Amino acid sequence: MAHFARLNENNSVEEVVVVDNSVVLHGGLENEHLGINYLQNLFGADTKWIQTSYNASFRGKFAGEGDKYNSKKDVFETDPEFQKYIQDKDKIDGVYVERPKEIK
Repeated sequence: MAHFARLNENNSVEEVVVVDNSVVLHGGLENEHLGINYLQNLFGADTKWIQTSYNASFRGKFAGEGDKYNSKKDVFETDPEFQKYIQDKDKIDGVYVERPKEIK
């Protein structure tokens, strides 16, 4: 399975979709362009797609909705506003939750 991020005009991730290996494999190797062509045929030639790695083995991290794609570094980055939000949270079992208010 290959994962692709749909980018808007500001290179922000709008969604991440999964494409079957039968679409992206060529000669036993993944080919990003095959996945992009497939998705543009489905969603329109004017849509912008880029492959992301579920295991974060390339492009820095697995893209998530709201992340930004930095084309100069060829990586996905967490939006600074979201980063500020998660700094005020605790992560429990992979889910961010509000920290309890301190009682004085």
